[in-house]
Amino acid sequence: MNSSYRIRSLTWSMYAPSFLFSLGMGIVIPVLPLYTHSLGAGLALTGLLVAMRRVGNALFDVPAGMLASRIGHQRLVCISVLGAVAVSLGLGFSRSLLVFGCLNFAAGAMESLWMLSRLTYLKGVVPGEKRGRTLSILGGLMRVGRFAGPIAGGLLAKQMGLASSFYAQAAVSFLAFGFVVVFLGRRGARTAGTVPRAEHPLRLVWRTVSAHRMSFLTTGTAMVLLGFVREGREILLPLWGSSIGLDVAQIGLVMGLGSGLDMTLFVPAGIVMDRLGRKWAAVPCLLLLSSSLALMPLAGSFSGLLLVSLLAGLGNGLGSGINMTLGSDLAPPGGADAFLGTWWMVSDVGRSSGPMLIGAIAQALALRVAPLVTSVFGIAGMSILVMFGSETRPRGGRGGGGRPGATGRPARSRAQDRRKEKARACPLGGG
Repeated sequence: MNSSYRIRSLTWSMYAPSFLFSLGMGIVIPVLPLYTHSLGAGLALTGLLVAMRRVGNALFDVPAGMLASRIGHQRLVCISVLGAVAVSLGLGFSRSLLVFGCLNFAAGAMESLWMLSRLTYLKGVVPGEKRGRTLSILGGLMRVGRFAGPIAGGLLAKQMGLASSFYAQAAVSFLAFGFVVVFLGRRGARTAGTVPRAEHPLRLVWRTVSAHRMSFLTTGTAMVLLGFVREGREILLPLWGSSIGLDVAQIGLVMGLGSGLDMTLFVPAGIVMDRLGRKWAAVPCLLLLSSSLALMPLAGSFSGLLLVSLLAGLGNGLGSGINMTLGSDLAPPGGADAFLGTWWMVSDVGRSSGPMLIGAIAQALALRVAPLVTSVFGIAGMSILVMFGSETRPRGGRGGGGRPGATGRPARSRAQDRRKEKARACPLGGG
């Protein structure tokens, strides 16, 4: 690992293409349900077809980690971006619901390949004491892309038709590919991991989770619950706004202002993670997100819901990049590809199950109950992190260590390190 590493050295090789890729994904967000509906899908089928992207995310996380180890991170980045270009063009030309569903599943797969190729690459080149800032910037740029993309996609679709948004995504993704080829190649990121033998993905997941069971049971569970709460915020804000009589434009403004605050905090979040500790970002993130959802049933007007959205944006912004940072911290050097693929798959469980479970709660009980239950999940995640999760900030980071909570440890003990050394004979590693 390069001791002379500078965060700005990733500007063109990693940050610029990441922003463009996220912008492309954001462009099609408002168009996906409308396009499926225009092809003749009813509401239930529209929801299923749109959800195929999340299914593709979850099912390809582990294979993405395996591919990163087998063919190298740079090749996988290129494959994922070119695949996204092809899939976007296919979606724009599709006139069949079956074809659309398959292509949207493939789009989710390309997103997983992109995410895992970046994380495994950064795991190898970024020193631990700068990992929080590096990945919080990455998370912040993803937020900016997801914020600006829907605005651009909606305007483009209104002026030139729904399919034009898919073509725009293809063009933006191809531009990201150009940055990857020109700048990532110069960094010499061409190495691939060693894979001792082929292994079934389910067996790989089991072996990875078994070897790192405490990481997944503690910090991993907290990140699943964080994903659940984050998705809950996205679905509950518009539903609650509609229930108190706000129109679509007002709901959009409420969510947009909250997302705007969210985007401004990725730099402070990274500094906090690197100088104080990962938990000094994760715990306030979960606490503020949960508090905002608990207060939602009290919001009976535009201004009340705006305050809830701003509080949620503040909390989510403080956790910018936290899941990527913790996963990279905990990944063993000898089996990082397998670990990160499994880590991201487990995290996707929270993101994909959130809307379904929250919708079921709202349908079975009442809409007012759903944000309260979601808030409880967030508090549970925070409690697990405080009581059982270890602080992963390296000793080399500046500032006072520790974390909020009674059982903080600034770094792993030698006994833990020895146990981790034994675990490195792991799935995809060359440990």
